[in-house]
Amino acid sequence: MTNTPPKTDPTSGFEEEFKRIESVYTRKCFPSENPGFDILSTIRYDPRITKRQPTSAATISTKNFFLFPEHCSRLEYTLKYFSLQYGLELDFDVDPDFLAGQLKLAIELSGKPVTSPYKIRLLMNLNGDVKVEVHETLDIENLFRALQVAEVEREAMDGVSEANDRANEVNSQLNNDLSIELSNDLSSNLSNDVSRNFMNNFTNITSNNQDALDSLDTAHFTFPNVLVSSVYQSPPNILEQSLLDDWDVYIDSQPTFISPFTSFKTTNRQHYTDARNRRLPGVRPGREEVLVYNHQNDMMEGSITSFAVRRKSDGMWITPQLSSGCLCGVMRHFLLRKDFMEEEVIKLDSLAVGTEVMLFNGVMGVVRGRICK
Repeated sequence: MTNTPPKTDPTSGFEEEFKRIESVYTRKCFPSENPGFDILSTIRYDPRITKRQPTSAATISTKNFFLFPEHCSRLEYTLKYFSLQYGLELDFDVDPDFLAGQLKLAIELSGKPVTSPYKIRLLMNLNGDVKVEVHETLDIENLFRALQVAEVEREAMDGVSEANDRANEVNSQLNNDLSIELSNDLSSNLSNDVSRNFMNNFTNITSNNQDALDSLDTAHFTFPNVLVSSVYQSPPNILEQSLLDDWDVYIDSQPTFISPFTSFKTTNRQHYTDARNRRLPGVRPGREEVLVYNHQNDMMEGSITSFAVRRKSDGMWITPQLSSGCLCGVMRHFLLRKDFMEEEVIKLDSLAVGTEVMLFNGVMGVVRGRICK
């Protein structure tokens, strides 16, 4: 008679570890009840985006809100995700016309001149309540200057004429069909794909998923010439201009947990505040950023920006994949769709002090920086 060894529970002895994971991660990052937050979009209002600049709130065009249709699409699929997580049935739709009207009304009620640019915070809770804040922001003539300068510098050694040719090429690429005309069914497709892909990415964070960007292939982009006018004369002038945009970029001293609150933009952002408090010295206010990474030592994003670095093999700009836990930023998507960069896993140990970094978001555009110690 053969003695059969008793069956053992493979989880035996790990109960305390499971409880610890639940307390420090699951309950915090995936709360079963709504902890109370707003979905956030930070939108740039810029009178120079349209050829005919606004003279009053009544003459503001929706196009004066940079990448506005994309903000609306992201807002819609973010609402869809959190309604699924908390078992809510939304009884309202994301209406771009209504939201644009609220943005215009906020500028009018603020009493601020429509001839200046603003950073607008659009906040919406899961009940559909909307709040709009209007804040001062920098008047930036060219949101893409740092990107253009970086591309020209790659060719600068070939001579002035080649550098200027490259500047014109970049300008042409940016000017070529950069306005957004989203298809009617984009939002519904996007909401389903992003919610599904978030969970897929979370369960397999090292996979190379075809993320929500695939849902945006039907988008068509145009952009006004005025923001991308040529400013290049010679390589020395280019280098001089680029120095004005350099930021000090630090890497966080500890990892950040991947969660819906890193993948979706909300007011629940204590993890970013903590990273800034840990690492930013405050020596250059407004010119400092901290990059966060996850527990697999994959880089994610900046605390207020997305970022990219050059791939060593060919100099192409690369940005972390959504599977890292980073936000699907509107400027990030724009640069990906225009083939200015590609997605790739970026490991923590690949970023040495002095590494060139490109930082970007939908308010300040594109700036340059260097990794600091």
